[in-house]
Amino acid sequence: MRPLRAPAAEAFKDSPYAGSITQHFGDSATFDYGPFEGKMDLVFVDGAHTYDHVKADSHSALSLVGPGGVVVWDDCHLYHPGVSRALLELRHDGHPVSRLESTRLAVLRAPG
Repeated sequence: MRPLRAPAAEAFKDSPYAGSITQHFGDSATFDYGPFEGKMDLVFVDGAHTYDHVKADSHSALSLVGPGGVVVWDDCHLYHPGVSRALLELRHDGHPVSRLESTRLAVLRAPG
């Protein structure tokens, strides 16, 4: 088991946004996303890199992001073909996923 890193909110502890940040830890396959559906401005997907995991995490991310919100995926490159395959499939299904040139990131802005 790897040690937990410092909470992401630590990076913002001295900023005016500190009170607005809550970090949740959990397994994306079993985490209850229900209370957060459609409420997120930003969802960052960086989990397991297999096709099945990325497909499931992407489905969760799309249900979480609110109108006008953004989903960002990490590790969209040749070293993780499962990520690229799942995102290409989303694109073929009509989701406007775009890879950011010269990065390993892909993004989608939700309508609204």
